[in-house]
Amino acid sequence: MDNETGNWRIGLTKELFLPHDAQAILSIPLSIRKPPDRMVWAFTPKGQFTVNSAYKVALSPSQASTSPLGSTSNNQQTSVFWKTLWRLKVPSKFRSFAWRACKNVLPTKSNLHSRKVLDDPTCEACGNSVETIGHALWACDKAQEVWRASGILVHSHGGSRQTSAIILQLAVNMLDEYRLANHRFTMPNVATHTTWAPPHNPWYKVNVDGAVFQQLDAVGIGVVARNHTGHCLAAMSKKLWVPLGPLEAKAKAMEEGIDFAWDIGLRDVVFETDSEVLYKSLTGSITPPATIQNIVSSCILRLQDFRAVQLTHV
Repeated sequence: MDNETGNWRIGLTKELFLPHDAQAILSIPLSIRKPPDRMVWAFTPKGQFTVNSAYKVALSPSQASTSPLGSTSNNQQTSVFWKTLWRLKVPSKFRSFAWRACKNVLPTKSNLHSRKVLDDPTCEACGNSVETIGHALWACDKAQEVWRASGILVHSHGGSRQTSAIILQLAVNMLDEYRLANHRFTMPNVATHTTWAPPHNPWYKVNVDGAVFQQLDAVGIGVVARNHTGHCLAAMSKKLWVPLGPLEAKAKAMEEGIDFAWDIGLRDVVFETDSEVLYKSLTGSITPPATIQNIVSSCILRLQDFRAVQLTHV
């Protein structure tokens, strides 16, 4: 960290740490006030250790692989794979089938044979090999026929063997079912826009917001100060080359906005944000999430310097 600016030394951080570690470090928002370091437990929203959260981390390979204590690239790839699988926008039975196939828990003849349910593990469709999951889905002649015919992967529902044409028709029916279930009608826009309300004289209003640019690993911060007539007195925009999240970006925008208002001489100010979590954190309605605790504390301390302050949420 650069002690003079209070910002991360991005180049040095990327030089000293592995890419995923550098990304995690740079995603921590720093406060202008440079508060002392503190220990934070990464697996609870408030950053406080609990036995329950530790138990869940111990049982969950996906969480353990993202632990700040370190992980292997294989664990990280596995975690990304499972997250991608469960986020697929397909019927839940497809996701469940894919998970069962990956975990080797489908009732193939090989699995049933290993559990002493069947005497013969040979595939009934082709009669050439043991019916494992890989064989049933890829290597079997019947599976190859389906792949050549459609490229759509479906599983058999049991019973008598079916021709590739029937399997293909089942796949088409399932695809139609999926499209119908996920169809969304376009609803007309209703004029329910929230309009900006000016402050009472002699107050000033400062609106702040932050935007995330994921592809650039950067965030943008915007601040606008207006008087009771709605006249814009001053504005400020800034790009920070750190991969913050949406909440952290908005918190950083509030901190920058408070300093900006002070620098241009405003003393009776209404600060407005569209983040309900940030608003409730600043007003003490909730405990701030661990990722913005330092920034919220910095904002609260700085607000005490003003003659009069109000916080609003839109």
